[in-house]
Amino acid sequence: MIAGAAAIIASALSFPNVPGQQFGPRHFPVLIAVGFAICGALLVLQGLQRRRATGEAWVSLGDWLQSPRHIANVLLVIGAILFYWLAAPVLGFIPTAFLLLFVLMRWLGGTWIGSAVIAAGATAAIHIGFYSWLRVSLPLGLMRDVIY
Repeated sequence: MIAGAAAIIASALSFPNVPGQQFGPRHFPVLIAVGFAICGALLVLQGLQRRRATGEAWVSLGDWLQSPRHIANVLLVIGAILFYWLAAPVLGFIPTAFLLLFVLMRWLGGTWIGSAVIAAGATAAIHIGFYSWLRVSLPLGLMRDVIY
């Protein structure tokens, strides 16, 4: 988590400032990365204390690795990230985010209608928050003619 936080911060610091605003596109990723770094440091400290107290091994595989459903969950999240990376520039943020949220909620047991409503609402809220308020340039893709 600490290494990931450092990579996020290094990347986010290269984001341009938005003229006339105190907060720009870099602030949210940096804030989240700081949280990751703090959590990572706490996990390291906790692990060192536990290892010192119990003599546990440095690395142990969790029981969840025996569960096909848990492995599928991990693969689905990785697949969702890859799908967003590949599809968002073509489809745009709105259709891509809606599809991802809908599929993930259905996988977690949501109903068809409930998943669609929540995916649409969450996609709209994220788009408004990032695109309109924070002025983060989200990929438009197929939505270019609709939004402009």
